[in-house]
Amino acid sequence: MAPAVRAELGRLEPQLAVDVDTVSHLLASTLTRQQLGMTLMLLFGATALLLAAVGIYGVIAYVSAQRLGEIAMRLALGATPTEVFWLMMRRGVWLAMAGVVIGLAAAYAGGRAVASMVYGVHASDPLVLATATAVVVVIAWVSTAIPARHAARTDPVLALRAD
Repeated sequence: MAPAVRAELGRLEPQLAVDVDTVSHLLASTLTRQQLGMTLMLLFGATALLLAAVGIYGVIAYVSAQRLGEIAMRLALGATPTEVFWLMMRRGVWLAMAGVVIGLAAAYAGGRAVASMVYGVHASDPLVLATATAVVVVIAWVSTAIPARHAARTDPVLALRAD
């Protein structure tokens, strides 16, 4: 149909330049840009999540290494590895819960600020906040469990001999 439209417009106005494009092609080009934006957002989000996991793991592992003498002493005095594991996990869980509370408050405040400027954005989308909270809690739990497991398997004789 495009050649017939061009011919008719050329007959009526010979100097008029006509560019015919289909709606499906126009829509596909628009969606391609949006898909690229979403892919970049996904990559940046995954990178941020990975950096957060490494950061949490690093902090908990550092704190665990600093408490190695205390942990070895507890094990030497009769604490079981399970008790040491849960001692370390409780500390990590408390830190994670404090971070979740602060993070939810910041996300809600940021959402309210953005909601006033962007159409269709709500201050508190429960599904998004619950999913983000669950992901952060799982990452924090795993990042705490690895050093806690290592601390629970510490040989008290070797750890205390090093001091």
